[in-house]
Amino acid sequence: MTKICSVCRQSDMLCSGCNKLVSEGKISQTDIDLSRAMEKMKLQAEFFRTIDHENRIVIVAGKDAGKIIGRAGKNAAAIGKSLGKEIDVVETGDERRMIEKMLRVPTLGINKIYGQEEKYKVRVEKRFKPRIKASPSLVGMIIGKQVEILFE
Repeated sequence: MTKICSVCRQSDMLCSGCNKLVSEGKISQTDIDLSRAMEKMKLQAEFFRTIDHENRIVIVAGKDAGKIIGRAGKNAAAIGKSLGKEIDVVETGDERRMIEKMLRVPTLGINKIYGQEEKYKVRVEKRFKPRIKASPSLVGMIIGKQVEILFE
């Protein structure tokens, strides 16, 4: 869950503990910015990590994903406005559901390939190609495995 202390969420400075987490790569500047934005909104929710990719931030959350999104996406929209990027919230759990959530198109199937490294081959109808909202590399960063998209 969020590793940024409550003092650093309310301040422009980082304590030595949070500075150490940044230097070790355990938290990112985006994690800090998101925590501070949520603190200003008085949004009591936890997240695991963020992925800052081009013009969007993906928030990987657990059971608090719904709180972060808010009714009709109100909280996510406010966070996006505050951070100046499009926000996606993905709930941890089933990797297949996470992939489908990020792509935002129906899939024909998702095959898990075993080898030296596990990877996924995601099958999508050709007609949905222009509507895909995430690159295979972004989806791979979220689930921690290589992802390939095949259009059939």
